[in-house]
Amino acid sequence: MAKITDEDKNSFKQNLEYLGLNLDKIPKALLDFEPLGFSPSNTYNENEHRVFKYIPIDKIYILLTPTNRLNDIKEKYNKAKPISAYLNPENIEEYATFLKMLNQVPIEEIEQIDARQKLFNKKIPFGILYDKDYTWQIYYAEPIDKYFMLVTTEDYDYSHFFYLLKEQLKYFKSRTKKEKMIYVPINHINYSGDLLKKSEIADIENYLWLFTKDWPNVYEVYDKDGNKELNVIGVLNIQFIINRGNVYIIEVNPRSSRTVPYISKVTNLPVIDIATRVILGEKLKDMNYGTGIYKKSDYIAVKMPIFSFEKIKNADTSLGPEMKSTGEVLGVAKEFSEAILKAFIASGVNI
Repeated sequence: MAKITDEDKNSFKQNLEYLGLNLDKIPKALLDFEPLGFSPSNTYNENEHRVFKYIPIDKIYILLTPTNRLNDIKEKYNKAKPISAYLNPENIEEYATFLKMLNQVPIEEIEQIDARQKLFNKKIPFGILYDKDYTWQIYYAEPIDKYFMLVTTEDYDYSHFFYLLKEQLKYFKSRTKKEKMIYVPINHINYSGDLLKKSEIADIENYLWLFTKDWPNVYEVYDKDGNKELNVIGVLNIQFIINRGNVYIIEVNPRSSRTVPYISKVTNLPVIDIATRVILGEKLKDMNYGTGIYKKSDYIAVKMPIFSFEKIKNADTSLGPEMKSTGEVLGVAKEFSEAILKAFIASGVNI
């Protein structure tokens, strides 16, 4: 066994103090454990966590397993032991593993996780996913209605494990026991079926793939009160109509509308550039564009469709809710009458 240096001892001490962990006086609640009754399935894809929830930290058991994250779920679970086994000096191998991990407490990363969770405590993140969410490895044990984290000791990123351990120690030592919740993906759990059936969600995914050739992801997201909503991460274009103060969705397309270039031209705003920057995490207010309805311009713009049946012989000329236009033109002027006249002329309609 390698000799423990004074530098190692100082590192252990500093990390123990940071975590709030006294190896001689571990809170009983951290050591308590009951059989999970969890049945792992090989048919579940470990890389596809589709459910995100806020869960109380005291409802999460911590299990350590001498495997890595890419191992089969059955192997990881069958080799897992409660954290109490790794905190017991009599279990020489497990205790040595924990001490080795303790020498690699990534304080800066833990602080980043803490800052991120504080933001999530106020609001679910836009886009649902966030940096390194896959490393949580939290599962739901339905028989006992509790969650557990699988910490794979052969990996090198222990930031989420030590963050949870730190928060649990703080909670168990607290006298007030104010509930602390974290927003995390839950592995090995299916959609509830309350909003849409699994087959209906599959239909949505197939439909979007058909048109975009980019596979979408559908997530079931729970807020702090347990209310659920579905979030589709993919490319969509939604068209609205306002009638007597009511807003209706009349069309949802898995693409960017061809109206976008017209909007950019009329408003003099680089809409595609702005949208791309927003997707990458920037905020409108930080780009000096502001929010809400854009300021009214001093001119009128009229967009007019071009239909293929105007040029194709014997084409069906009847109109319906589906899109039949194959092109569009734009008329811009100070007055509406002039703008619409320009649009008619551009579209080839004789007046």
